[in-house]
Amino acid sequence: MGVFRKMTSLGTLGLVDLRSDKERIARSTREGAKYTKQQTRLLRKQVEIQQRAADEQRAALQSQPHIGAQDIATRLAQLDSLLQQGLIGPADHSARKQQILAEL
Repeated sequence: MGVFRKMTSLGTLGLVDLRSDKERIARSTREGAKYTKQQTRLLRKQVEIQQRAADEQRAALQSQPHIGAQDIATRLAQLDSLLQQGLIGPADHSARKQQILAEL
């Protein structure tokens, strides 16, 4: 920062900015990078939470006792629900569906 810019800013009661364009751009770039890092961290946490929830639901599906046709219909409905929520992919859905139907 130049002395002239500081003196002009003080003499004009702040009408002239203390910072140069280069300094303002550098500051906004740093703030943007900081914001991007924060958002990335938040997204990673959300993904971890969703993956844990999907794992818990998969474990719940696998631990259910196999009783009969109504139980299989319930399991298929839960499996479709997981697919609609985006917690499992189409390949995993079709593989689990084949396993459930093979139990008939």
